[in-house]
Amino acid sequence: MDFVKDTITIAGGESLVTITGLTNVDSITEAKFNGITAVLTGAEVKNFSDLVVTGGAVDGENCVRRVIWNGKVDDIERSTVLIVDTYETGKLKGGWLIFGEEQNHLTYYNESSKLTADSTGEIDDDSAEISIHFPTKEAALKQRTFTFFEKYDLVSLGASAEYVTINGSLHKDVYISRTVDGVTAFNGVIKQGATAVKNGDDWSFDDNESFIVATKDGAIKFFGGNK
Repeated sequence: MDFVKDTITIAGGESLVTITGLTNVDSITEAKFNGITAVLTGAEVKNFSDLVVTGGAVDGENCVRRVIWNGKVDDIERSTVLIVDTYETGKLKGGWLIFGEEQNHLTYYNESSKLTADSTGEIDDDSAEISIHFPTKEAALKQRTFTFFEKYDLVSLGASAEYVTINGSLHKDVYISRTVDGVTAFNGVIKQGATAVKNGDDWSFDDNESFIVATKDGAIKFFGGNK
């Protein structure tokens, strides 16, 4: 890896990954890239909206989808998964704040400028969009555990997300689904401000309007908040 002023370049892809906007590259203790995800440890930035992430693909095209950040923002330690806009500028679209004593709680902010030193990670933080609580940090950060499609307000849970609590957005409804080998395993909605708990194959809700419709072994089962 090569440090130049507020820029770091990282090998590991078809082309070098360049991250600009950092305030202290000398503090970085780890910088790597696996073809999709960049990891930065010890990095510092004034505001995440200052970062621009480019490269990684053939001919230098953007292919970095996320940056796992363990460093400082505005002098405060933060662990986050930052989401990169690969189709436009390489700026950040938003990110997940990792928090809790066991770092097993992730809260999404849809604008990187809102993910600041003052962010609490709680769903009642005015800038928070959705919060997902896993049993362990390993489960929270495991690839393909879940995907959040912000454009559609949709959370798609993977097979490894067996035990999870989801605090829905205070601003809008959130849809939830899982598809396995082209077959829908479940679909549903978490109403604005509601909480859903997935405990294995069972679901529970703290309101009367949220629900999941699950399909298993050819049978359909309904889980509703009024049950």
